[in-house]
Amino acid sequence: MDREIDVSYIIPYYEVDSEKPEVLRKCVKSMKGYDELILVWNDGIGYAKAINKGLALARGKYMVVSNDDILLKKGSLRDLCVPGAVVSPKVNGQLQDFWGCMFCVPRSVYEKVGGLSEIYEISYFDDDDYQFTLKQAGIPMIGTGSVEISHPEGGRTLHQMEGWQERFERNKQKFFDKWHRYP
Repeated sequence: MDREIDVSYIIPYYEVDSEKPEVLRKCVKSMKGYDELILVWNDGIGYAKAINKGLALARGKYMVVSNDDILLKKGSLRDLCVPGAVVSPKVNGQLQDFWGCMFCVPRSVYEKVGGLSEIYEISYFDDDDYQFTLKQAGIPMIGTGSVEISHPEGGRTLHQMEGWQERFERNKQKFFDKWHRYP
């Protein structure tokens, strides 16, 4: 008999250099409080598509999504689990309602609003779009200081990819066309 899965931990992984596997190992080793680990190989499909694959595979009541270069400094992934709300940890000492680099989505919220929009190329603006989608659906977003992470590699993957500036500009326009403003 399968045991119940409370927390699924989803990591979209994109290997851009020889150091990335070790960065991923450190990330996973630092995490506490998950029942199921889902690594989604992002072979250039983009952040949103990789996350959506992980969300579709997840069996947990709560699904924590994080970048592959996060280090848990305080708390447990279970501390991010709040019924009906999307919760993000304190990142690099800063607290805000939503962080695209790590957030926890209850299954009930995922069933209501779905995953991230896949209209964006590779990355940029897909997490902003999700935040706007949550806000439009009336889903509370909460930042909590009970969980703290370090995100020392922020932007590393994207800025090593050829053509990142051009993709950024195209995605910025897509975001504006959809929401009629910038994040």
